[in-house]
Amino acid sequence: MTVDLAREAQAVFMRERSQTKIDPFSLKASGDDLRTLSRTIEWNLFREHQPLLKSWAGAWGLSGNAL
Repeated sequence: MTVDLAREAQAVFMRERSQTKIDPFSLKASGDDLRTLSRTIEWNLFREHQPLLKSWAGAWGLSGNAL
């Protein structure tokens, strides 16, 4: 799930910037852009998917607190 979430975040990042790859040398503010990718885009996607993760945990008999 973590890899899928990262790939989805990268796709959102590139789509928002009309890019086909993430190249830190071509970004105007690479540190800020990559922070946006990890702290904003990935976090928002995680929050969207969190109910699904909890339902999977329930299906596997895991406590919701384990997530």
